[in-house]
Amino acid sequence: MAFREFDGSLHLVTNEDDVDRPIEEIVEEAVAGGVTVVQLRDVKKERVIRNAQRLKRFIHNHGALLIIDNFVDVAEYVGADGVHLGRLDTPVPEARKRLGNRAIIGLTVETKNQALAARRLSVDYLGVSKIFESRTKPEGHLWGERGLSDLRASTDQYLVAIGGLNETNAGRIIAAGADGIAVVSAIYAAEDPRLAAQNIRAQIDAAKRQNT
Repeated sequence: MAFREFDGSLHLVTNEDDVDRPIEEIVEEAVAGGVTVVQLRDVKKERVIRNAQRLKRFIHNHGALLIIDNFVDVAEYVGADGVHLGRLDTPVPEARKRLGNRAIIGLTVETKNQALAARRLSVDYLGVSKIFESRTKPEGHLWGERGLSDLRASTDQYLVAIGGLNETNAGRIIAAGADGIAVVSAIYAAEDPRLAAQNIRAQIDAAKRQNT
């Protein structure tokens, strides 16, 4: 089960190379619209540090969490709430040792075996990738709704679905067993990031009410 309680209902994964608008504008609108976790993802470590320092206070003031993708040292340096790790990134035990027990640690899983193996690790959520075809995740296994439901029946880990998700399918994916969803272009490339976040969050919240 999850290492601690946290609200991972709606994750925004940033993709600064994909749009011309300033990241601050997009993230601030998205958080105001209901995003609960902002995951800064970028291949350029210096840019992650700069953006984290610019955005951390605003994110926290709105009750959301700041997660750094991949770079454990950056998460430690900027005082982020945690880190999201891929299978080839820093091992979870090492990240936990560096960041401490209060940090949120997420781990991407691409197969059921990987997800079940993660039960031995001190992770707070599993990033279940990928649910549907996605431009930002062009390769890899597709879970689909049936695969996600099967995983839900096999584990009590906190599951955050990612891949091809938007306001048209967010509710179905929560109903299928996800605790939260992560999106990139559905918010980041939207004409109105706040409205996009509001619409997706509404679908998530409605599905969660029906699940209870």
